[in-house]
Amino acid sequence: MSRGSGWLLVMVLGLNAASLRADERIEKLIAALNDPETPVVMSAMRRLGNYGTAAKKALPALSAFLRNGNPEVANQAARSLAQIGVASMPELLKGLKDPVRPVRERSLAALGLIGPEARIALPLVLSNLRSPAPEMRVLAAYALGEMGVEAGFGVKELGAALRDKNARVRAQASEALGLLGSAALPELTLALTNPDLDVRLDALRALGLLLADSRQTVPVLVNALKDDNEKIRAAAAQSLGRIGQQAKDALPGLVNAVMDQKRAVQIEAFNAVLRISALNNSSVLKELTQINDRGRWAGAHLQKQFGPKPQAAVKPLTQMLGSPNSALRLGAVLSLRELGPLAKEALPPLRRLLKDPDKVVRLGVAMTLPQINPKEKMDINKAKDRVDDLLQELKDQAEKIDTMELVQLHMLVTTLSELRGQRSALREFLDNLASTADLAEIPALVQGLNVSAQLELGFC
Repeated sequence: MSRGSGWLLVMVLGLNAASLRADERIEKLIAALNDPETPVVMSAMRRLGNYGTAAKKALPALSAFLRNGNPEVANQAARSLAQIGVASMPELLKGLKDPVRPVRERSLAALGLIGPEARIALPLVLSNLRSPAPEMRVLAAYALGEMGVEAGFGVKELGAALRDKNARVRAQASEALGLLGSAALPELTLALTNPDLDVRLDALRALGLLLADSRQTVPVLVNALKDDNEKIRAAAAQSLGRIGQQAKDALPGLVNAVMDQKRAVQIEAFNAVLRISALNNSSVLKELTQINDRGRWAGAHLQKQFGPKPQAAVKPLTQMLGSPNSALRLGAVLSLRELGPLAKEALPPLRRLLKDPDKVVRLGVAMTLPQINPKEKMDINKAKDRVDDLLQELKDQAEKIDTMELVQLHMLVTTLSELRGQRSALREFLDNLASTADLAEIPALVQGLNVSAQLELGFC
């Protein structure tokens, strides 16, 4: 025997031995399903599921547990059957015809977990979209979305489910359609003409999931930005943001939506612009700056939010100083600063914030107090030096950047005219950050910009 064939024989024998050991372990786990202790049975089920198709010997025993009186045990059986995969299909199809509804529910859920390989069950799953039980309709829509479609099979039925009386069914149907690609676009577009607001909103959310078909989807969503209903406009902007860079053709419409009369639309539009390109698109950033310079991008002034008199804003803003969210505390500080001496009753809580654990909040307070009480002094050059130091600290953090500190520094520098000279350095830092990080990884930035919007602090 050659040396090479000897190694081959050893490998084959080794694999056979490993297979034998696996078979023995599976047999022991199947035997453990008869244990009187529930935790033992549950553990055996989970481990059998982890073996996948190798555990198909366990199918008869596991399928029997679909009818177990303990829902936790029965649900685990369904999950394990799904993990074993296509070999479980005969048992799950039987379960789908069981007279007991919880058994049918578990079987539907398991078929959804198996996904596209369970497509042979599509007709039976589809029939459950007409079930009188809402939970069955929800699970049927879920399973159809996970299985995918062939030649548009099931799309019209899911489109009809968008008009279901049950909100959970509608939501699941829209999510399923969002997973089915371009075949779902006609039904979702049609749903946008439905007189029911909830149906239209569900359709818009689903359109935001059609990432691979953005060329067809984006024009539909851009058109929805002009809808008379503010919830529709906000949902359209949110879906465009979800599509991301593939929705770059929507930027002009989204920039216009930043000037919408409704704050919910403004915020969603601005978030979408950020996610698509704002931080590394100089023309868009310039346009946003111009909007900001014309009078704060969030629309109404503080007194319009809190009442006809500026003093009416002092009490709610003072309460906001105690927020656990440091961005909100800073936003309240800067808003009180804009009110100047009218905010003098906020001086005691503001002075207490000089000991705030957040260093940017402390700096903001130090720069605010002289605007409310001219007797209190602040060396503006020291403030500028402190901002430069904070920005350098952020640069030194590299990949472990404190995003909330970045948010607050951004709010401070872009709000206070005294710090105008620090803006170019901050923008350069943001541009570099945008080229190396996905905005989804720094959601705190968007959160802070939302605070700026709500309190009219500007952003450029």
